[in-house]
Amino acid sequence: GMVTYGQTIILADPERDTLSRQRDYAGTAAHELAHQWFGDLVTTAWWNDIWLNEAFASWMGEKLIAEWKPEWHTRVADVDSKLQAEANDSLVSARKIRQEIQSKDDISNAFDSITYDKGAAVIGMFENWMGPDDFRKGVHTYLQRYAFRNATAPEFLDALSSANAKNIVQPFNSFLNQPGVPLISVKLECNQTPVLRMRQSRYLPLGSRDAPNELWSVPVCIRYENGGAGANACTLMSQPAMDWSLKEAKGCPAWVQANDNAVGYYRVNYEHGMLVSLTNGDVIHRLSAPERADLMGDAVALAKGGVLPDADALGLINIFHDDPEHDVVESAAELALDPQQHLVPEDLEPNYKRFLLKNFQARAEHLGWTPRPDEDDNARLLRPSLVRWIATYAGDSELARQGRELAEKWFQDHNSVDASMVTAVLGTAAYYGDKALFSRFLAELEKTHEHQERGRILGAMQRFRDPAAIEAGMQAVLSGDIPFMEGAGLLFAGQAFPKTRMMAFDFLKAHFDEIEIGRA
Repeated sequence: GMVTYGQTIILADPERDTLSRQRDYAGTAAHELAHQWFGDLVTTAWWNDIWLNEAFASWMGEKLIAEWKPEWHTRVADVDSKLQAEANDSLVSARKIRQEIQSKDDISNAFDSITYDKGAAVIGMFENWMGPDDFRKGVHTYLQRYAFRNATAPEFLDALSSANAKNIVQPFNSFLNQPGVPLISVKLECNQTPVLRMRQSRYLPLGSRDAPNELWSVPVCIRYENGGAGANACTLMSQPAMDWSLKEAKGCPAWVQANDNAVGYYRVNYEHGMLVSLTNGDVIHRLSAPERADLMGDAVALAKGGVLPDADALGLINIFHDDPEHDVVESAAELALDPQQHLVPEDLEPNYKRFLLKNFQARAEHLGWTPRPDEDDNARLLRPSLVRWIATYAGDSELARQGRELAEKWFQDHNSVDASMVTAVLGTAAYYGDKALFSRFLAELEKTHEHQERGRILGAMQRFRDPAAIEAGMQAVLSGDIPFMEGAGLLFAGQAFPKTRMMAFDFLKAHFDEIEIGRA
């Protein structure tokens, strides 16, 4: 029953601890303790069902934290994890949750976001579709039936089926046994009874080739305007296309939210003006924070897939850039930052920076670099990312100057910068810095033995744009000046910027054997 932790997860100087570290620890602890049931009490029979351990521990951990600390609003973070899994699952090369094991490497590959985050999201989707009480009964049956034994996915699904009249096995298997993310396109038609016309396909980014055309049995749950209030409904979509009559609707709904509470593991393409209808008016109260974050995550993907015009995706930023929830503001900022890596030519960079400043500068300048004693956790959690983004990508010269000044103070006294802001401050200095500054960071790293502070320094060292500084970081890892286990991220630096994008790939090709030896 013993749980062991890496030092940076569980240990921190009380005077230099951060909210992020505390919340990350809580999530990790909840996940690991859930393994007492999913993994220890009942153990997967073979590696192809490792999701029965890891996805369940992630799902249970998320539930525990949400009930223990509802004021943390962690459902938005759960959506972010789902969106990350969907991004990986969008590739033609994506693997299945329940992947065949044919080599030792297949075992290592199974410990990824497909197993953990997609698995947890799929479990949550079917919990919602079955109803929490019936789902709990099914899981309880599974744990009792196989206590101190091994179990497989079919045995788990059989236990679920015993608790509910719905056909669980085939729909669940459609997500376990094939890769990919369903894209549900919806169109509302109102003649007499409102009808939601739906089509499903596999979501793929532009340029993808040779992907099989999978078909899922998708529990689609919606919420729609109904006589001035909201009404909920769910159906199972098992065909490429289906028409869903909203028989309880009191007239034509003014809006439809096609992934109620963002629980479904699918992307939504709103057709024929439905996106505009959904986001008109008091959208902050109409859509929950998880739904708002999910909507922007889908917008990024649909733009990359050529389904949604970029202008329509970026239009959401005007709506959500000043959202009350820090996670939603970060989602809006990430949507705004998405084009800068590939789609903004040099001659349009001034226009693009003005766009970022128009939407986020006021919030970032109000937050500033230094936490205030009377502010809430929402501000403390938003500050590190938003202020750094605006000081760097948006080119706010005053915030950038302040960040570089704070970095100089930090070199004199590490306590001069709030622990939560060290990586942001040093990362801003790195963005504008050169190899000489990298050498100063490296010297500080060699003098620093506290693991949390080392992690902050190393995080900042990945923010350099200067090719010589990026090369110095790669060489430091290769030579062992920075231990591989700590500094491996430096081998992949520079990819966010066009001029240095290929450096990581070229370096890894040139030094692959040496890196393999260092990693071992």
